[in-house]
Amino acid sequence: MSDGGPKAVRAGTHRTVTPEETLRRLAPHLARIGITRIADITGLDHIGIPVWQACRPMSRTLSVSQGKGLTDALAKVSAVMESIELWHAEIAEPRVRRDTAAGLGPQLRYDPRRLPLAYGSLLTARTRLDWAPAKPVLPDPRDDDRPRWVPYEAVRLDGTVRDRWTVPLFRPSTNGLAGGNTLDEALLHGLLEVAERDVLASDGERVPILPGSVGGYPGELVKRFHDAGVSLRIEDLGNPYDLPCFKVLILSHDFPVVFRGSGCHVDGDVALSRALTEAAQSRLTAIAGARDDLPASLYTSERISHAGIEARARSWAAAAKTPYRRRDHSGASIRDDIAVVASRLRTRTRAEPLYVDHTRPDVGIPVVHVVVPGTTRREH
Repeated sequence: MSDGGPKAVRAGTHRTVTPEETLRRLAPHLARIGITRIADITGLDHIGIPVWQACRPMSRTLSVSQGKGLTDALAKVSAVMESIELWHAEIAEPRVRRDTAAGLGPQLRYDPRRLPLAYGSLLTARTRLDWAPAKPVLPDPRDDDRPRWVPYEAVRLDGTVRDRWTVPLFRPSTNGLAGGNTLDEALLHGLLEVAERDVLASDGERVPILPGSVGGYPGELVKRFHDAGVSLRIEDLGNPYDLPCFKVLILSHDFPVVFRGSGCHVDGDVALSRALTEAAQSRLTAIAGARDDLPASLYTSERISHAGIEARARSWAAAAKTPYRRRDHSGASIRDDIAVVASRLRTRTRAEPLYVDHTRPDVGIPVVHVVVPGTTRREH
């Protein structure tokens, strides 16, 4: 792992360097990665929460990536880094090993059927697969340094059409795919995303939060929604990881569709701000209309009537009775936070959190794909 130095940014996110410095480091690589345009789309809506997008026309997955944040710099970094992460996953070509789960023996250490499987998957312990080498997020000095293994299909992202027929066994996704200024930053981002999506896929308790009780920088985001006439529902998502995790729903007459955002972090203010900014980003993504995976129903069948909006707004206001109280489990360094999140994932799933390192030496931007068997095996 990289050196666990102190955090330079703790508002809206926890990072080892400022977003302006991150942008300076990323800028020389954008042309090679294929990012042709970075656009500020905040002004397409009247809420005022910064949202940017990065365009990569030759992508094998999504050609438009979105980013959000408390400031323009944070939103711009978010958009660019998402596009960079996808590029790394699309072109990843690790030295795979062709074998069965049974053939890997003790090097596997988990049942691959605990990974997200394709519908009707025919995976068995005797199915021959390509396996990508992986590493433990929390290495044990008493353990050997032999590689762990993750099915290559589970971490490779490629939406291009090929002239061959294969039976899908796994359900690959961007869950756990993350980049950062350092390896530690990338790992923490990936771990938190895995935990967040696992919580969203569960049926845990959802406690409504009074928007007016939110202070600090998340409170400033809440005020922007209020001033824009947007109804807001905040839910504190109870979860077995005991991590601050929130879901946000927004709705207004000018775009009568419910948009959602979620966030999970060791710092409750960061988790809530991520959920709030993601809700604004989801709405702006629909307004901009440029993202590849937007469903037509977003502009037709998902629209809510005037009476329906009023009824839902009253329901949200009546249910919100619990004041927001910040929980903060964060440490002085990113590595401290990794230890908290990874150990809780391991305790809950009884599986070793792993990561496939997509970092390219010729580019030098740390990108990983975190995999935790036993999490997010169904869609949320």
